[in-house]
Amino acid sequence: MEPFTKALAVVAGVMREGAATHPDNDWVGRSPEYHLGRAEEHLRLWHDGDQLEDHVSHAATRLLMALTLREVDVIREYRRNRLRRLIKQRGVMHRCR
Repeated sequence: MEPFTKALAVVAGVMREGAATHPDNDWVGRSPEYHLGRAEEHLRLWHDGDQLEDHVSHAATRLLMALTLREVDVIREYRRNRLRRLIKQRGVMHRCR
């Protein structure tokens, strides 16, 4: 974990900068595929020699955004399926009168 400490601090800095310019946390409303596309664009710019931004840190941030959104969906789907299994195992739930 130690080698990643500085890199994760850089990603946290990119997130703080983004929060200042996008206070509504609008990244959460985008799909993982959108963030993957933005990461690819940052890597292409870095590969092409563009130095206007730290493209590697922005690409890493976008990849973590995509991963986060994917995992949130996985957790939501897991909980939904777990609830369905519980209902099925216990039979139809009685309605309150």
